[in-house]
Amino acid sequence: MTDSFKLALITGCSSGLGKALAEQGLDRGYHVVATARRPESITLEHPRLHKRALDLNDPEHIRTLCTQLHEEFGQIDLLINNAGFGLMGPMLEISPQKLAEQFQTNSIAPLELVQSARQSLKRGSTVVNIGSVSASLVTPFAGSYCASKAALHALSDAMRMELAPFGIRVMVVRAGAIRSKFAERAESELTPQQ
Repeated sequence: MTDSFKLALITGCSSGLGKALAEQGLDRGYHVVATARRPESITLEHPRLHKRALDLNDPEHIRTLCTQLHEEFGQIDLLINNAGFGLMGPMLEISPQKLAEQFQTNSIAPLELVQSARQSLKRGSTVVNIGSVSASLVTPFAGSYCASKAALHALSDAMRMELAPFGIRVMVVRAGAIRSKFAERAESELTPQQ
């Protein structure tokens, strides 16, 4: 590594927006740490691409990865919290356990990742949280997803104000529909309640 390299850490890089963000990072000269629960599902190949496993439902896994990245690279210039999933179904049928999983992946894990990466985030670093128009445009049968993204937006607003004095920018992307495996995963999360 040279002293002038820049590092981007991006979650959810196996398809869709995460994959496109990793490609753009590489095109802009970043070393990209592309993560997925199963890193073998990341089809990109590049000398500056570093594939890593990351289970966002395991706080210890998040901390371990951030410690390893700090030891290996020393800095994170761009952290993009992209990974997420949609739990679809009527609110009266969604179990508290499934709701907690939705919030863990879409709201809590991004905060945990920033907390765990703070030793690598320096003045000039940027954190980008991929939110959703659904945070403010709630639709039926997507209530848990909408709520989890609304929580992410609120957490991001608070982090933006708190990290600004340290020269760390926090942004939210209010994404709409994107072609990816998101819809397939959303459907698979809905199971009939007995």
